[in-house]
Amino acid sequence: GATPVAADATHALRGWHLPPGRRPGLLPGHRGAVYRARFSPDGRLLATGDQGDERRGGTVRVWDLAGRDPGGLRHEFTGHSGRVYTLDFHPVGRHLVSGDTECEVRLWHLASGTCAVLLGGCRGAVYQVLFDPEGGLLAAGDSQGVVRLWRVAPESEPVAVPLTRQPAEHRGSVWVCKFRPHSE
Repeated sequence: GATPVAADATHALRGWHLPPGRRPGLLPGHRGAVYRARFSPDGRLLATGDQGDERRGGTVRVWDLAGRDPGGLRHEFTGHSGRVYTLDFHPVGRHLVSGDTECEVRLWHLASGTCAVLLGGCRGAVYQVLFDPEGGLLAAGDSQGVVRLWRVAPESEPVAVPLTRQPAEHRGSVWVCKFRPHSE
C-alpha cells in the first residue's frame, strides 16, 4: 500500500502504512526541522534533509524501507554548511543530489555512502535540485535567480560537468524548476 511521510519543525519524521488503522513509525535522528523528504524511484529508500544544529549544517539521511530492518538508517551524509532544503534521486537510483542554504550542491554515491562531487556555480540558497527523467542532466535553482545545469555521466561513480551555456538569470529567487518529459 501507500506510505506517506510527514516531517515538521520539531525534527519528527513519521511514516504511515496504509490502510488506515496502522500506527505511524517514527524515524529518529534529525537535529532541527526536516525540510525535505524524497522516495527513491523504486520506493525502497527514503532520503530526508534537515536544518542541522549550532555545531554543523544540515544532514541528509537515507532510510532503507525494504531491507531486513525496514525504517533502518542506511546512510547519514554530513558536510553541508547550511540547511538542506532540497533532494532528488537519480532515476536509476544509484545517486542522490542535495542542495543547501549556503550555495552547496552535493552529489552522493549511495553504494559507498560518500559525497562523490561538490558542485559549484550557485550564488545563493539552493531551493531546488533535480535530475531530468533520463538522468543525463542535473539542475539547481537558487535564491539569487541562478539556474545551473550539469551533464551527469551514468557511471557508478557520478561525474557532473557544467554545461558551456547556462540559462539566463532570473530577477528573483528560483523556487522551482522542472524538466519537461520527452514527448514523441
